[in-house]
Amino acid sequence: MFYVAGTLVLSVVAAWHAGPWLKGSDAALQFIGLAFSILAATLFAVVAIVGDPGMLLPGSRRVAWESLKEVQKKLQRLNVIFVIHLLTIFLLVVCSIVKNNNFEKLDALFSVLAFLATSGFLLSLTLPFELGTAQRLRLEQELSNRNKS
Repeated sequence: MFYVAGTLVLSVVAAWHAGPWLKGSDAALQFIGLAFSILAATLFAVVAIVGDPGMLLPGSRRVAWESLKEVQKKLQRLNVIFVIHLLTIFLLVVCSIVKNNNFEKLDALFSVLAFLATSGFLLSLTLPFELGTAQRLRLEQELSNRNKS
């Protein structure tokens, strides 16, 4: 929870300061597009792994139910991050149109883009740990299944 609160604070600071900078930098906009395309694809793979039914803990129905609730919480959080990534990519396209057509009244969109890009990136820093945890659980389950055989 502290991480999310810190992410929001840093994203607001980035929106305040970096929004105008983004308007003046084509390279930064291109980098954001590339980075978030990769992050969205990676997140899609992580969601597929975490949501695999094989990730449910073996045991009674009660154990499986509790495991299912935990997996659903993780998936919901990952889906929120995925939506942030998609919104960032969409807003990047909108900002490019605004910039190319000199719609000065819509310059505030660059601050929104800075907010989304910062929050999406910072929230994505947890993904390697999610993937590592999921893989560790899969390996432990496989080892447990082999020990039973």
